[in-house]
Amino acid sequence: MPISFTIHNVSKYIHEKNVEYRILCSEFNIIEPNRTLSNPSLDGCDIHKKAREILHYNMPYFQEYVLVTSRISSYSKPIEVNIMISVWGEFSPVVISNYKLEIYGDRNTNTIYTMKEKNENFYLYEKSDELKNEERLENNNVLLLQSFEKRLNTFPLFKQLY
Repeated sequence: MPISFTIHNVSKYIHEKNVEYRILCSEFNIIEPNRTLSNPSLDGCDIHKKAREILHYNMPYFQEYVLVTSRISSYSKPIEVNIMISVWGEFSPVVISNYKLEIYGDRNTNTIYTMKEKNENFYLYEKSDELKNEERLENNNVLLLQSFEKRLNTFPLFKQLY
């Protein structure tokens, strides 16, 4: 499934420097369309890229990706995917967008998706300020461990042991 996104600077007078972004995705991989899949992990992805050295007003950064999975779902059982995109720069705070999609389809039909949830362009500090410090740290640690557990079998050490 094709995905495209843009990063805009909405300030007419402040040019943001060193704009970066990160894309986290569950259950699927997200790749650039001109790349080939070599030993892909289709259980999720973590992309971190530099977008631009300087992002001027009204001159957006644009990127295209493809959402890939090895699983084909039937219309009776949709696959749910969560995508989180974070964007920041040298002087700007982290801005987050979250998406939850349900994807339907099989090899003989077109893929169809439904946007179940969309929460765009909120500051990370707004979300983290809602949680108590202890709760925030515990949530982060659980998420980090879950991410590591999902990727464990892809590491050379794991392959060597089994």
